[in-house]
Amino acid sequence: MVFRDNMCFFKSSTQQRSFNCPYQFGNCVGGDCPETAVEFEVEELRPGDIYNRIWDRDGLLDNIFASEIEEVIVAYEVRGQDCGELASYIANLALYNSLDKYNVSPFQMKAQKAGREHVGDKIDDITVVVSHYNISY
Repeated sequence: MVFRDNMCFFKSSTQQRSFNCPYQFGNCVGGDCPETAVEFEVEELRPGDIYNRIWDRDGLLDNIFASEIEEVIVAYEVRGQDCGELASYIANLALYNSLDKYNVSPFQMKAQKAGREHVGDKIDDITVVVSHYNISY
C-alpha cells in the first residue's frame, strides 16, 4: 500500500489461490516460487509518501482496514514518530483487532464475499514494514 496525504492511494490486489489460501513465499520446494507473485508498478512516488510494504501472509490485512491505517498515519504525523514506531503501532492494532471476537474485520467481509460465514477475529502472523519515501537531488 502507498499512502499520500494520509489517504491510501494504492493497494495491490490480494494474491491467493482461493479464499483463505494465500501464496506462501518459498523456494519452489517448500512454498511458492517468487515468480508466482504478481508484479505491478506504482505511479511515481512523491516525497512524503508512506510506503507500507507487508512481508507477510495475510495477518495484517485480515484484521485491519486501510481506513484504520489512515487514522494511525494522521496520529503518527502529529506525534512525529519514526517508521519503526509507526510499523509497531499498526502491527499492535492489527493484533488487538485479531483478539477481539466482536470486531467486524476485513476477513469477515472477505468470508461473506466468498459465501462463507466468519464472525470476529482472525489470529494470524502479523508483520509490517513501513518506509517513508524521501528523495533529494
